[in-house]
Amino acid sequence: MSKINFFRLNRNLHRDIGYLSIGFTLIFALSGLALNHRDDWNPNYVMTKKVVKVPQWENEEKLISFAKESLSLNGKMKGKFWVSSNELKLFFPEDTTVVYRKDKGTLEYEKITPRFLLRRFNGLHLNELKSWWILASDLYSVFLIYLAISALFMVKGKYGIRGRGGILTAIGLIIPAFFFFQIL
Repeated sequence: MSKINFFRLNRNLHRDIGYLSIGFTLIFALSGLALNHRDDWNPNYVMTKKVVKVPQWENEEKLISFAKESLSLNGKMKGKFWVSSNELKLFFPEDTTVVYRKDKGTLEYEKITPRFLLRRFNGLHLNELKSWWILASDLYSVFLIYLAISALFMVKGKYGIRGRGGILTAIGLIIPAFFFFQIL
């Protein structure tokens, strides 16, 4: 019976689990960047806005016709209502809203378009799917824990955990600890 080489087994498992984790890592990293900056932009939707100056109109029908023509709106209007005596909201297909502001004499156009891939990545990151995704996400977490711990035993000597590897590991622990204690 041959003797099992711990370092060879660890290296092979680390490599294979690392390959399995690449897709998950890319999705979580991209969505993490997007979600970290959601105060600067909307990571799930593209917001298109336009303001058009309009003359005062005698009736709503002429205003709606002008809005459709000047903003190139297609399809039948889905609905409308007066928010106040000064503000009329018009709803069109494809998540398009137009607000008429009587006091300013403007039409404010806003269209919301989902970001195809990034919106789905963010949904995975925030676990909006639930069900089987929880199992897949938990398995990925276990893989990351294994990869972190097994990495400690990948290299021996001055570049390993007792040398430069240990210093870098300590720095990697100190940085989140610093922010953790800033919160408290």
